[in-house]
Amino acid sequence: PVNHMPLSTWGTGDALRRAQECGVPKVAVLHFNNCFNMSAELLHTVAPYAEYATGYMNYNFFTSGETYPDVFRRLSRPGAHTTRRLAEWFALGNRAFLEAKGNHPTVGASVQLSRMKGIADGIDTVARELLQALRANPLGSPARNAVADAIQAAIKRSQQYDTSSGGGFGLDTPDELTDIGSLALRLQVPSPLPNAVRVAASALGKLLADIKRYGSDDAPWIDPSVRWDFKPNEKHDLAMNILLPDPLRKGIWDWRSPYYMDINPDPNLPLVQPHVIDFLKETNWVEFIDEYHKGVQFKGLLAARIPDFPIFNARFVPPGKPPYGQQ
Repeated sequence: PVNHMPLSTWGTGDALRRAQECGVPKVAVLHFNNCFNMSAELLHTVAPYAEYATGYMNYNFFTSGETYPDVFRRLSRPGAHTTRRLAEWFALGNRAFLEAKGNHPTVGASVQLSRMKGIADGIDTVARELLQALRANPLGSPARNAVADAIQAAIKRSQQYDTSSGGGFGLDTPDELTDIGSLALRLQVPSPLPNAVRVAASALGKLLADIKRYGSDDAPWIDPSVRWDFKPNEKHDLAMNILLPDPLRKGIWDWRSPYYMDINPDPNLPLVQPHVIDFLKETNWVEFIDEYHKGVQFKGLLAARIPDFPIFNARFVPPGKPPYGQQ
């Protein structure tokens, strides 16, 4: 957001497109070996240019590729190796390395990218049904407020991923990355929401099945006072994150919101950004976010800053444990 010239989501897809126009073969597996890039927006953008993608919904502790040699050794052994298996090896190798150290909990996934069109359509259907539920009653009416409160309750019960917007490393609202699989699950419970929402959420949940490859449960070394539990339980069925700014409708929006929400820019005004990704143009997700915040006073944006992405910390010794390698 300030410097380091990050490659945008659109730019990542465009780079892959241009490479293939120059004769580079379609990529077998894209491994996004960093934080938050198992995202619906990014995966949909790169889907035409690779067969599978592997990534991490929350933080991934940077290991500078230390897990890769074992993956490539497995690939070099005789036998039939599928692209799906290679994508899984990247995720599971990451898990094995970090869990052996402890205090580096992550959640990893891989997806066949040809599925992303259907997943985006499923997200679009859920967003459209939520829009209709909100618009069925006048703004400010008790019935509309009940619908908005039910949506907020489902978001609050869903798995959030850390954006540090809450001032710490706890995974909870107001963090503004929501697991779309977890949200689909929570939208299926009885509530004032119409049955059409539950039907759409159930269909989306099926589209997101078998994407998560593992989930750890541990206290992260960057803040041992919190616990990140990504193992399956009644709370969540994890798949990929999606941006959901200001989930509690406090009027304090994520700094990315001006770029994310402006999907139909006025041609007479300077562009906020040169390109809008197809996911935002082809789904009702942005329109749902806008409608969900109708009647909420805008107070401001969170400050744009470069996130402190956590690295692998081999020297971290939690209280009561021997040093790494001496267990």
